[in-house]
Amino acid sequence: MTKLAAEFIDLDEANFEASMNAAMSDPEIAKQLKSDDENVRTRAEPAKDNLSKDKAKQILIEKIKMEFETERKLSTLQLRSQEEA
Repeated sequence: MTKLAAEFIDLDEANFEASMNAAMSDPEIAKQLKSDDENVRTRAEPAKDNLSKDKAKQILIEKIKMEFETERKLSTLQLRSQEEA
């Protein structure tokens, strides 16, 4: 994430590498960089497995209702088709 941010502000890659190598040689700075990087990643990445059981149930119910409505409309169209024929 830090490298992406550096690219965004057009930081020269060689300068970036030299700065990162110097920073990573200090354990305290390396620890802070890793912590900051992880914080940015968790904020920037979308949640993957945060679908609750209630939300999944709600989505399933909505899907079933939509399928039922689709079937109802299709049967109405088929009935009209048969009447016209």
